[in-house]
Amino acid sequence: MFWISLFSRKDSHFDQSLVEKLSQDVGALRTLSIFKPDFPVSPQSLLMAAKGANAMEAVLCVCKMNAVITADIIEALLDSEDFNVLRLLFGRHRSRFPITDMVLIRAALYQYPFMALEMRNSADLQIIWGNVWQSDCSETKLDASEVLTKHATLQVTESMMERIWTSGQFMAKTTLMI
Repeated sequence: MFWISLFSRKDSHFDQSLVEKLSQDVGALRTLSIFKPDFPVSPQSLLMAAKGANAMEAVLCVCKMNAVITADIIEALLDSEDFNVLRLLFGRHRSRFPITDMVLIRAALYQYPFMALEMRNSADLQIIWGNVWQSDCSETKLDASEVLTKHATLQVTESMMERIWTSGQFMAKTTLMI
């Protein structure tokens, strides 16, 4: 209710600084877009919105998906707790943001290993595979490994074997290529 009364005033001025401060407040962004559908979106606004999928979607809708997704924004979303931001960007901006090995590693670790396979021409799947195996979550390792090994030939390193042995994991569902 506060945002409606503030944004509906005719004498309200919305500058980039205000939008940047509101970039994590989804309700404020949606209300602002009703009263000023073309509010200014700066790179800092995108950076702040990268911490949550709903905020990022609201900001991207305002700029009509015509935003430059920089490495800084990708880094911010990788640090966020809301992995759905990456899914949102990958789904809508597929080729318009920098796909690094770290993005693909995080994708593999957060139940989205197919993203790594789709980008395999520009990614080193062995690096992604090695990082997946450094995860402490057995289920994540198993799920990502199952997807990756079905579609790629990957080496099992000595340290991976040690982790299997010491944790008592048995990967009966996954065929490993040695």
